Amino acid sequence: MAFLQIPILSLAQENSYFRIKQKTIQYWAGSWENYERLSYTYDSTGNLSEKIKEQFTLNTSSGSWNLFSKENMVYDTIDRPLQTITSLYSNGLWNNYYKIDLAYDSLGNQIYKTSSTWLNGQWNVQLGEKRLYTFQNNLPDSLIFQSWNATANQFENKTCYIFHYSNNTLTWMDVLQWNNGWTSFQTIQNLLFYLPYASGDFWKWYQDNFLEYEKMNNNGSILSPYEKGFRNFLNPGVLSSEIYQHGSNGLWTDSSKTEYQYYSANGRLKEIDEFSFANNEWIQYNGSYTIYTDNSDGNIDYQIEKNWQNQNWENQKKIIYTYELQTGFKELSAETGIVYPNPVQNELYLPNRSNKEIFQIIGLDGGLLWEGYSIAEKINVSFLSPGLYLIRTPRNEGMVRFIKE
Repeated sequence: MAFLQIPILSLAQENSYFRIKQKTIQYWAGSWENYERLSYTYDSTGNLSEKIKEQFTLNTSSGSWNLFSKENMVYDTIDRPLQTITSLYSNGLWNNYYKIDLAYDSLGNQIYKTSSTWLNGQWNVQLGEKRLYTFQNNLPDSLIFQSWNATANQFENKTCYIFHYSNNTLTWMDVLQWNNGWTSFQTIQNLLFYLPYASGDFWKWYQDNFLEYEKMNNNGSILSPYEKGFRNFLNPGVLSSEIYQHGSNGLWTDSSKTEYQYYSANGRLKEIDEFSFANNEWIQYNGSYTIYTDNSDGNIDYQIEKNWQNQNWENQKKIIYTYELQTGFKELSAETGIVYPNPVQNELYLPNRSNKEIFQIIGLDGGLLWEGYSIAEKINVSFLSPGLYLIRTPRNEGMVRFIKE
């Protein structure tokens, strides 16, 4: 998915939306100083197709923006990224530098990713990952990760996950490592998830939705505590806290904690606080705090990011946004039966839809509130506050407005 294509409905003109055209990034050094500038270009379907980075260079009495790099993106028919090529600017020319390639299976799982650098007139793989799934009763039964061995120029090092279910719910899994044969390495047990798995990228679902887990190292026939995690969500995709413990002498001991705070008016991320546990207390060692200023259209004009340093919030970065108005986007009529009921309280129905299709729910301020797959032709929207929202449909069909009561 192109992440900077988030549409914002213009209240002044129908069938139009704002999208980010440029971001200027400044850093604090007693005053705000220019650092880099990012410019965005979109394809005919609204996906981000090119990102150009300029860096600011100070001269004796002034400064100037100079081209540094660009990224060009390619997508498939349902907006999944397939390739990103990064080029560097030198002596008036763009030169290949870095490339990422992705592939997916018929169920939407990412099964291939390689990172390559340009050397001696050709692309050379530096890092790579293959994922091989097996399925039983439409649920993943195992997943083998193969990583790229640059010395041997092939996918070689392997890790295998074997999944175990109870009532079609993933509850624990075995982790095996390859060393001239599969050997048991770790067990991840007491798994709990926020949302049920339906279809699509299984590993992304696993990482995005776990609530609790325990990692136990396999030392021969004895399982010893290694890591334990707890996560709390405000609503889908919106974390409120994460706590992690490590195993010590067979016991669980607090290790680290992250807390998230949001602005109540629009749900934007306000604060991230990171703590470590020492001397029987939580001590904050890092954090970020963001202040937003909106323009007259309700879009973010600029944001100031502060970092936690010396037990205080100190200015670090400022991002200034410039938008362009994209007119004539295809808006699908709710009356055609694309979504119902409208207004909606709990579940929004998407007739004749497949669980393999990706949807986004977007606020009018441009915030991405939910991204995922419909389950049994419906999406639970009960977590939304009353108001007007957009849902972006797959296959570039268009967008639908709906009202949450």
